[in-house]
Amino acid sequence: MPKQWLLISSFTFLFAFVLKAQTPLEYRYFNISTLTQDDGLSQGSNYFRFEDSQGFMWITCNDAINRFDGKMVKVYKKNMYFKNCAPLKQGYGIVEDASGNIYVGSSDGLYIYRRDQDRFTLKKIFINTIDNNTIPFAYKDNKIWCYNRQYKIASFDVTTKKTDFYEKVQLEDLSSIHAYLQISTQYFYRQPFFDKNGVIWIANKNMLASYNIKKNIVKYHLADFLTKSSLTLQGCCYSENNNCILFGVEIGILKYNLGEEKIILIKEIDKKKLGLIDEISCFGKNFLAKNGNELIIINDSFTQIYRFYPRNNNITGSNYLNCKPDKNNRLWLCANGSGLVIIDFNKKSFFNETMSIDGINYFNKKGVNGFAEADEKGIYIRSGTNLFYQDKSSKEIIQIFNDTCTEYTFICPDTKRNGFWYYNSKEIIFYKNNEPTVLKIKGENDFYGLLQDMCILPNGSLLTAFSKGLFIYDTTQNKLLPITNMPIENPFKINLLSKNRVAVSYLNNSMIEASVVENKLFPLHKILPEKQAFYITENIDKNQYWVGTDNGLYLLDSTFKILKKIDADNDLAGTYIYGLLSDDFGNIWVSHEKGISSIDDNSYEITNFGKKDGIQDWDFNNRSFYKASDGTLYFGGVNGYNYFKPPVVRKKFYKPEVYIDEIFVNNKPFIPDTNYNYINKINLPLSKNNISFHAIVKDLDLDFDQEIIYRMKGIDATWQHLPNNSMVVFNNLAAGKYILELGASNTNTKEDRSQKLIYIDIVPPFYQTILFYIVVAVLLTSISVWLYANWKFRKRKQKLEYELTIEEERNRITSDLHDEIGSTLSSLQLYSAAANKLVETDKDKTKKLLENISIQSSKILDTIGDIIWSMKTDKEQFISVSSRIKNFVSDVLGSADIDYTIEIDEGIEKSKNNMTAKKNIVLIVKEAVNNCLKYSKADHVKVFILEDTMNLIIQISDNGIGIEDAEYLKGNGISNMRKRSEELNGNFEIVSSPKKGTTIICKIPIANIRDGKS
Repeated sequence: MPKQWLLISSFTFLFAFVLKAQTPLEYRYFNISTLTQDDGLSQGSNYFRFEDSQGFMWITCNDAINRFDGKMVKVYKKNMYFKNCAPLKQGYGIVEDASGNIYVGSSDGLYIYRRDQDRFTLKKIFINTIDNNTIPFAYKDNKIWCYNRQYKIASFDVTTKKTDFYEKVQLEDLSSIHAYLQISTQYFYRQPFFDKNGVIWIANKNMLASYNIKKNIVKYHLADFLTKSSLTLQGCCYSENNNCILFGVEIGILKYNLGEEKIILIKEIDKKKLGLIDEISCFGKNFLAKNGNELIIINDSFTQIYRFYPRNNNITGSNYLNCKPDKNNRLWLCANGSGLVIIDFNKKSFFNETMSIDGINYFNKKGVNGFAEADEKGIYIRSGTNLFYQDKSSKEIIQIFNDTCTEYTFICPDTKRNGFWYYNSKEIIFYKNNEPTVLKIKGENDFYGLLQDMCILPNGSLLTAFSKGLFIYDTTQNKLLPITNMPIENPFKINLLSKNRVAVSYLNNSMIEASVVENKLFPLHKILPEKQAFYITENIDKNQYWVGTDNGLYLLDSTFKILKKIDADNDLAGTYIYGLLSDDFGNIWVSHEKGISSIDDNSYEITNFGKKDGIQDWDFNNRSFYKASDGTLYFGGVNGYNYFKPPVVRKKFYKPEVYIDEIFVNNKPFIPDTNYNYINKINLPLSKNNISFHAIVKDLDLDFDQEIIYRMKGIDATWQHLPNNSMVVFNNLAAGKYILELGASNTNTKEDRSQKLIYIDIVPPFYQTILFYIVVAVLLTSISVWLYANWKFRKRKQKLEYELTIEEERNRITSDLHDEIGSTLSSLQLYSAAANKLVETDKDKTKKLLENISIQSSKILDTIGDIIWSMKTDKEQFISVSSRIKNFVSDVLGSADIDYTIEIDEGIEKSKNNMTAKKNIVLIVKEAVNNCLKYSKADHVKVFILEDTMNLIIQISDNGIGIEDAEYLKGNGISNMRKRSEELNGNFEIVSSPKKGTTIICKIPIANIRDGKS
């Protein structure tokens, strides 16, 4: 916005040739700024204005209420800023309570702005009246005081929200409070107010009323006087210091002393008639009155006035309304239709002299080209071919002469002779006590060329620099003598140094240090060779030199070696140096194309000064600078000159403060229930990690050198800088906690001020949090522990089951040994006893008994072998289940010349250590195969051991004679097979038919033949 703001000018009102100040010094210098629709104002016409405690200026327009922070205008027009009410359009009267909440009158009631929410609500005050018009005028006793068109008074308690009504003041009703009728009724210039005794005063055109609330007494004043004088009351203001009310009337100012009830009519001040005064207000210790479009500043004793016409200073607007000062005593007025005008009479860092003669800004046309000091009382100023004198104490400016010469002129102080030298291309003139002594230059102008500089040497000689060389004035011969042992082309500036030395700068050549001996110069060194150096000043205490060039400043040591360079990289505002001076404190001051800058000689801190500090204009003039004997510095420019005596302290009334106006998340407005600027913590999910902050440095001083600074603590070590009124943007923030630090920085002083912290928490999804990892870790650990415990439990269980199985198997083996082997051994014992008896008597029977003993013994061995084999573990077994079955079938059937087919699934090996399953499967197969061998008379046997999804199927079939004897089915062999199948929870079945063979099918659940199962 600085480009839209127009720093229009600074003026000094002076008279013709002897120019004397006609007003107090504080009103001779002023700056004018404008605030228009180009700067964001919603409308060019505005009628009520209020500066709040937070440094905002509230402005009402026909379409909305506006808030100005010194940089940006925020227009409250959107529905989001109004809670359960229509947006406010034209406001009438603005008041603030102790909590900073704002109350705005309207035709619909009282709008209440909650600062902590940045929202408006609407409160109906005058409910039982013909309309809802409400105008607030004061905050007192924790209440907002209002009135309406009928001059009925009410108060709204900001704590209890209770409304109280008071005595109606009998004044003529206002026909309307509409903005378009305000100018004719002028009621907004006569707002009610409390005096220092707590009495309310209300006025219309023809009457003044007072209302004592405590006593509930209404009094009326001025009616007779106004009737007799035929005057009407225009604008009014209350002076608490004098306890009086000032009214504007058709012929001047009416002063009404409240204590004495005395009326004083002031028609003229300092023999100047006032005329119609339609507005009047307090202006610091003085008063401000308005006569049409003329502003009049009046001192508190009503003896002096200062008249000011905004239109004469290029201020537009059909007419000027509502001219009131802000807290910094600057005048704000509505240029109706064009916006606002701000007139600043406050003293700037520099005195600024521009000059107007007969309405013409003379310095703007000619500029200021040089200075000279003849005595301690005043300073001479050269502007083109004109010469002026300014008295240092009175600031009075006198024009010495207007030279008819149109050529380039020059001025040089001569403290040795208490005068100054002046050159006008035809002659050199020495002035002492304003008496000229003319030195005619011998020879034509082209012999010397254009004069660039004049200087008085320590011995009192006048040394001149013409474009064709250096010349020294010889008083004995009364002529200029050339210096032949120095370069002759384009000498530019003669700089005096200590120890009888000078440094002469040349255009397009090096600066030369030379010693001065009598009237001769002897070259010593080149200073900054290959660089365009213009000016040099010496710090004798440090034995250092500062040199101004066309590309910044150089600090040199005693031998002219470079110690430091200061240019744009060091934030020097301008780098083409036009003037160079050292103040009494050793600090350096330079003028350039972008104002004036100072450099601290110790810290090298740079301070840039611009128009807000009162400089005459941005651009200054070459060689137009001077240090007076009292330490005052002068710099001349294109529009006048500045003078000041260091140290210079910037005076600021308002404190620049950064605030947040809006926040966006993922490029969409983040709409909280609180004022954006009050937010100091933000919690967002990781999916909303793009955040933008609209940051502004608030400063009603209209200081356009403010920047936004920010950094993320822990991420940014240094401040990041942005122009004022910028977006601070962070994209794709990782999950975590951040601290955003915001502040303001002055681009001139480089002062960084941290002012605000915002804590940002980007919350990751639960599955990315430490808690989640802890929960997962605990869960996994728990599962692992459970699995391990379960595994150990199962192992223990398996071991117990295995041990139980072993025990059961031992019992079975014991039973088998008892049943089968025991019975067989008993048979063997009987066969042996019988054989023993028959061995001598019946050899054939004995042989048969011995054969039975052999068969039974073999059977015992085979059974014992099966039992021992089944008890071995997988690792101990040499032969698997399938191999044992195949070997048995091969041995039995092969020796009997019976064909056979064997098919066994690998799944049978999964029985592993299940001794019962292995033993019973093998014994079932053996029993079935033996039966085939003994009884079937078959020539082919099939042995199948297969698995389906649920069962292990054992199927032995033959193509023999089948089972003809039913008693066979009840035999031991069939019973044993059925019993062994039932031990494994299996199903045993025999399918047989005569001459078609027999099939034995045994289905055993697979679950019952796995490890440890029985």
